[in-house]
Amino acid sequence: MPKMIYKDIKFSAEESTDGRCPICQSHDLDYKTSESVDDMVFYPWICKSCGTVGKEYAKIKFDGHTVSYVPKNYAAALMPMKKIAVIQNGYVRDLQIFTEDPAIIEKDPDWEEKFDDHKYPCQFVGVFEGADENEIIRKAAESEGVHPGVITLIDIKKGAGDAA
Repeated sequence: MPKMIYKDIKFSAEESTDGRCPICQSHDLDYKTSESVDDMVFYPWICKSCGTVGKEYAKIKFDGHTVSYVPKNYAAALMPMKKIAVIQNGYVRDLQIFTEDPAIIEKDPDWEEKFDDHKYPCQFVGVFEGADENEIIRKAAESEGVHPGVITLIDIKKGAGDAA
């Protein structure tokens, strides 16, 4: 049942339908510029069929952001990190070995052999992506079923001749 509020008649969402005049049920509403108050937005309208004048209300709910420009000094923070994960007993002696593109590393059938160091053995686990190093270590440890403390991450660097 509609309620009288001051001099207006209020129809609830259960008693009316958005886009329709609550008096004659016409879809022929002429909407004016929307306005917002607190967590509500309302759209003034005039029904072209019966002449009723009213406002359609809706609750505003935060639903995220869109960003059209990010300053250069913040852009790197938005990109997920990619790092090579290894399980190691000693340490990795030659970091220059890790200068290939991650897509190539993951497809190269000889990469595990390239990580076999007779003096300081380590096992190639894979290239992992994440928001930070802790997330990458966690993913690598889960994939191998090991404690995160045995995972070492190595930065993927482009080779000297590669474009930056």
